[in-house]
Order: sequence, then structure tokens, then C-alpha cells
Amino acid sequence: MTQISVVVPTLDEGSVIEPTLRTILERRAEADIEVIVADGGSHDRTIAIAERFGRVVSAERGKARQLNAGARAAAGDVLFFVHADMEIPPGALAELRRVIEQEGYDGGGFSNVFARHNDRIKQLGRVMNLRLRDNDHARNTVFFGDNGIFVRRAVFEALGGFKDIPIMEDYEFSTRLRSRYRVIRIQSPRLVVSPRRHERAGFVRTRLQWILVKRLFMLGVPPRLLARLYRDVR
Repeated sequence: MTQISVVVPTLDEGSVIEPTLRTILERRAEADIEVIVADGGSHDRTIAIAERFGRVVSAERGKARQLNAGARAAAGDVLFFVHADMEIPPGALAELRRVIEQEGYDGGGFSNVFARHNDRIKQLGRVMNLRLRDNDHARNTVFFGDNGIFVRRAVFEALGGFKDIPIMEDYEFSTRLRSRYRVIRIQSPRLVVSPRRHERAGFVRTRLQWILVKRLFMLGVPPRLLARLYRDVR
């Protein structure tokens, strides 16, 4: 059976990390899994909580660096990168295994729903991007962190992992992945993601920030400048 290493980057996520890790371990009947928490220097209870559920590795602060550190520590054949406030629903790991083992895909990601305010957030995204529908259709195979990117270890290593940039590391990696390998969007089941940024920073403001960051990144604006526009919210 393919072993899946679930890599979770953390920084002061003590208020949300336990439910996430607990739901991951509840999926052990679906796959051979290990949990790797890559911590960037938490000062709260994150590490103490995480140690009850999996292996904790220390990494230099920064999402890309933490993800890469977690990947280096992992033993699995497939790497699955998830957020600290994400719920992995029943059937997700079984479907991930299926597309890797039976269909031969090299990587991909999941469609998602927000735990709260899903319709409002998705509708805002459509309106602000001038779309008629959500962009989580099967043909959209560019992924962000909240899509739960997964990839064969050998492919991850061949691509050199995540680029050491302070923001958009997930998008940048995803574009390289799909340009060279077979990728798939798993549309069901969907990962459940937290709307906490929208709730704390504002729904419209959060969507506008994200649209701006993405478009400026595509225009070549340095990520170190973009990171100032989209700081972490906890």
C-alpha cells in the first residue's frame, strides 16, 4: 500500500491544530499515513499538541521552507500538504490513493468548501473575478494551499520542491507540476477549509487582496513585496 505523508506547516496554531490532526488520524483505515508537523517557531501550545498526533520537525519560519523541511523528514511515497485549520473528510485519502495507484497521476489537489459562509465567499470570488461559475471544475489543475496539494515524492524531488519565496509558493509549485506531469483535481470529497481570514480581515477585503496578489505575481512583481499585502491572520 502506498504510504502518504501528511505535512502540516504550523506557526502558533494551538487554537486550531488539534481538530485537524485528529481528523487526519481518523482516516487511517483509508491509507497508510504518517503525520509530519513542520513548525516555524511557535510560542504557544502548537508543538505540545502536535507531538500527541505525529512527528514534529523544526524549520526556519516561512511556508515554503517549512513545507520543504516536512517533505525531507517524511518517509511516504506520496506527500500531501495541508493547512493547520483544514478538515480532511471521510474518503479523501482513499480517493487520493486511487488516483495515484490506479489511474497513475503524479499529483494534484482537491476542490474545497468553506466550513462557514461558503456560498458568500464563493459568490464573492465569482463576482470579483468576473466568472460565471466557480473555478473548481475538473479542468482547473492549478492549486493553492487550501486545495491540499499532493504529489509523488519522486516528482516533488525532481521539481526541487517549493521555491523559497514568502508567498505564492503553492501556486508557483503547482504550475511547474502540471507543466511536466499528470495532475488531477479531485472534486469529491471536498476538503473543508477555515474562513477565519475572511471573518477577521473582512470578506470583501480578503478577496480583493488575494485577487491583487495573484495578478501582480503573474505580472512579475517580487513575492517579497506581495507578502506585505497579504499577511498571516490568526
